[in-house]
Amino acid sequence: MKRFCASSVMGLIVLLVVALAAPAGAAGKKKTAGPAVRPSAAKTFDQDMTLSFFREMEARKNFPDSPSFAYYTAYALLTLDSKISPETRKKITDFLASCQKPDGGFAADPQYDQGSNVIYTAFALRTLALLGALDTVDTAKAVGFVAALVNADGGVRARQQAGEKPTLATTAYGVQVLQAAGALDRLNREKTVAFINSCREPGKGFRMVAGGVSSIQATALAVEALQALGAMNQTMANEVSDYLNGTRYAGHLPEGKFETMPALQDMAEVLESLAGLKALGLVDRDKVMKFVLSLYVDENGGFGPQPGLGSTPPSTYYGLVCLVRLGKLPDPYAMPVKSGK
Repeated sequence: MKRFCASSVMGLIVLLVVALAAPAGAAGKKKTAGPAVRPSAAKTFDQDMTLSFFREMEARKNFPDSPSFAYYTAYALLTLDSKISPETRKKITDFLASCQKPDGGFAADPQYDQGSNVIYTAFALRTLALLGALDTVDTAKAVGFVAALVNADGGVRARQQAGEKPTLATTAYGVQVLQAAGALDRLNREKTVAFINSCREPGKGFRMVAGGVSSIQATALAVEALQALGAMNQTMANEVSDYLNGTRYAGHLPEGKFETMPALQDMAEVLESLAGLKALGLVDRDKVMKFVLSLYVDENGGFGPQPGLGSTPPSTYYGLVCLVRLGKLPDPYAMPVKSGK
């Protein structure tokens, strides 16, 4: 079996692993009173068991259930086993093809959900790009679907519906679709970049909508989109890196009492963003690793989304993202893409 173990050195635990977190949008803000709650003892990650976790899921009759689960599974199988069987590849591509609607967008489910959405479309195309299988759907129509959602201000709406307004998230997902399809030229880059930057909190991260407060999720989406559009300058990169390095997820803040539990998704998004900004060296890898492995569930090989919770496929995907960024697993995006039906 392939295994590695977190450091067993005991001591004070980084802010990211305390029981309570900062208010939304202020991930690094600490309360002054109350004890921290430490995670469980360091665990050993069993790569084969985690692979079995996803093998069991891919064997289910209704696999893959949704475009997002297709993506989580494809990513996991590639990083854990460096390959995907022809049978599983066909299951995924057939399912995603069935989710594509006449307008070119993708729905969450071919049977019950009839509405196309830019988020499902992004998960679908990113999965197919990862598998080298974009030729199994009508990519040109998917590009047309997203192009029709672009507002005059450069933002991208989630769907074709009266009153729908773009957010940073829906715009970033639109960029993901066009990047996967090699069609970023369908955007007015200057306007889309300006829309994304309108959600920036000066000197910090990004907000889902202008006027809000910075959040890790919004910042991660913005970093990826701006890099795809070639619009991340060094000054912004430094400020965003400092913002992320100041959150509970970088491993430098002291213990304290916080308002919410730390989340594995936030941890993964911080690492992904810092990796993209070439600033992963800012984090305390030992403390981050200890937190990630504290959420590993020995019984089934999955990861829980927060301390004390059982494993789920999405949180297990986020756990794998963390291990990839910490250099413990291979990056699926660095693997050769196998094309063909």
